[in-house]
Amino acid sequence: MMRFVQPRASCDETQTNAVWSHYWSGRGSMDVEVPVIKNGSFARETFSAGEIWEYLIEGRLELEENHVA
Repeated sequence: MMRFVQPRASCDETQTNAVWSHYWSGRGSMDVEVPVIKNGSFARETFSAGEIWEYLIEGRLELEENHVA
């Protein structure tokens, strides 16, 4: 979400740090409001990241069987 939002939102360092702090703390979904132009006038739109789960795996992953989707 931030790859899309950050260039459009003109976030300052404090806002960017707050987003990444929220992300790395694992606090769940997050909404970010950014300025947009709709129908020729300025407005604000909210983007939601939903809940994101990432796993850190130590070691090496090996494919045991070839699966065709």
